[in-house]
Amino acid sequence: MQQSRFSVVGPVPVALIGLAGFVAILAVALLRLREDAPWWTETTLFGLSLAATLYVAYLTYVELFVIGAVCPWCVTIALCSVAVLALVSFDLVRPQRS
Repeated sequence: MQQSRFSVVGPVPVALIGLAGFVAILAVALLRLREDAPWWTETTLFGLSLAATLYVAYLTYVELFVIGAVCPWCVTIALCSVAVLALVSFDLVRPQRS
């Protein structure tokens, strides 16, 4: 699995891309918590979490139908990214407090 051609994008390991993505999501989420958060934090957080979820969906497809092996770490990350997307989506659609 970690030795397959799907474990890297060019010279960069997929795990490093995932780590960078989750660090970016965390940074924007922490910024979003501030009282004076910039207007773009909500949509950026949604976009990052959607991109993460779509990418792990692709990787899950590759695991199941191309490689034929399932990585427990990958499943955990997939579940986490779906959970983050669900929470961010819920936050976007709920009525804002005045």
